[in-house]
Formats: sequence, C-alpha cells, structure tokens
Amino acid sequence: MKEKLILSFVISAFMLVTMVLLINSMKEDFEKELAKSNGQITILAMEVFTLEGKLKNEQSQNTYYMNMINGLIELNNNEIMEKVEPSSTQPETTSYSDDSLYLLAQIVYSEANGEPFEGMVAVANVVLNRVESSKFPGTIKDVIYQEGQFQPVSNGKINNAPSEEAIEAANEAMNKRDTQGALFFYNPVIATDNWIKTLKITKTIGNHVFAG
Repeated sequence: MKEKLILSFVISAFMLVTMVLLINSMKEDFEKELAKSNGQITILAMEVFTLEGKLKNEQSQNTYYMNMINGLIELNNNEIMEKVEPSSTQPETTSYSDDSLYLLAQIVYSEANGEPFEGMVAVANVVLNRVESSKFPGTIKDVIYQEGQFQPVSNGKINNAPSEEAIEAANEAMNKRDTQGALFFYNPVIATDNWIKTLKITKTIGNHVFAG
C-alpha cells in the first residue's frame, strides 16, 4: 500500500513538472511572438511615417509646380492680350460694304477723273474723313448725298460707272486710312467760295487743294 502511494505521488509530481515546463515553453513562445509582432508593428509604423512624409513632400512639389504653371499661363495670357489689344495710338477703322466702295469710287471718278492716282485716293479720303468726323453724317452714302456738298450729285455725274482706277483708289483709301487728312478739297482756279479758301491747306495734288 505504501509503495502505491509513493508511485502515485511520483507520477503526480512528474505530471506537475511537465505541465510547468509546458506552460513555461508556451509562455516563451508567446513572448517571442509578441516581440516579433511588436517589431513588425514598429516597422509598419515607420513605413507609414515615411510614406506620409513622401506624400507631403510630393504635395508640396505639386503645389510648387502648379503655381509655376499657373504663373506661366497668366504671363502667356498677358502677352497674348498685349498683342491682341489694339494700341491706343492706332486709329479706329470702319468696315464698309461693297456698295459703299462702289459709291465711293463713283464720287472719286466724277470729282477726280484725270487727276493723279494719289489725288484720287485723297478725294476718297476726304469722304472717309467726313464719315469719321462728328461734323458730318456717319455713312459714305449720307456724306456724298448731303445737300450742297458735291457738284456731281447735283448734275447727275455721280451715277456714271467708275473706272477701274477710281475703284482701286477708293479701295486703297479704305485700306490705308489717312486719318490726319482733309475734310475739304477744291480747285482754286474755278472755286467761287471764298470761305473754303480760308481753311488750312494740308496738301496740293494735281489741280486740287486739300484743306482741313
């Protein structure tokens, strides 16, 4: 009986030691896994921190490049606007229809046929200068047909078909505006109006005197 008790005690003690050893082994394994996990977490945290820093750096660079691009776009737009916008010193021009061109050529032909080409252009410019002046009507037709201004309107010569040279002169006057030119012209040999002779003469071409 005594021997059985001793054997039972030995077996119990062995099992207890085995369980303690097993628990200690499991504890060591757990601690190792925990340390390994902590290390991985630390590495992961460092990688996240590094990635966050890279993202911030890239955002900063992107902001810098966007500001640079926007600045270049604004500068380019300003240069384009400077090229597109007309200079304040350039005269404003008016667009005319083909009918207006033909009518202008008619008055040029009836008033300056036989005059130098430059003189024909100057006559056309008188009409165009009047269109731009606040002292006269605002269209070529109204200027030409204004009462008492052009003799060919009174005697009907305005209705004659213009020559090719007259059409060319009218076209050149429209394309190369003489904004500093005269508002009047006359032939001093046959002119009977003394008032017109008091105007400041701007130029003389052929038989015509041009005055402002």
